[in-house]
Amino acid sequence: MRSAKIEGFEYYTIYENGDIWSDYKKGLLKPSLNNMGYYKVNLYKDGKVYYKKIHRLLAIAFIPNPENKLEIDHIDRVRTNNNLSNLRWVTIKENNNNRDICKGCILILKTKHKDKVYEYIQFSWYVNGIRKRKIFKTMKDAKKFQLLSFCFHVWFHQRF
Repeated sequence: MRSAKIEGFEYYTIYENGDIWSDYKKGLLKPSLNNMGYYKVNLYKDGKVYYKKIHRLLAIAFIPNPENKLEIDHIDRVRTNNNLSNLRWVTIKENNNNRDICKGCILILKTKHKDKVYEYIQFSWYVNGIRKRKIFKTMKDAKKFQLLSFCFHVWFHQRF
């Protein structure tokens, strides 16, 4: 199995299956899921902690990027599938083109008008790289519209 030192973190080694060895702990690190559904690990350097996504570390170490593209795409859209054959370097537009309705985002918006606060829910998703949006009065209606909640993320935004 191939391995490589993690760029910028000389005390860590990544293997092509996604395992990460720490020379500090003399063992493998235990990954966790971040709030967006990606596996991440905490790497330490100079007394600071750095949160790194495993799919990005894998791509940097093992997938050539001759066109210097900035994003890594999970081809099958499963964010936890970090198999090298499932990862590729892409542009932002190419990444958006590999989205469908399950990659949607629910945004809870609050606005204030004449001392009254209004709250509404906006669901947005991409179709062929074009952003679509729909507004709902309740979270229940938004979730029902979404159909699949696997990639469900909620963001709160206040405009006042």
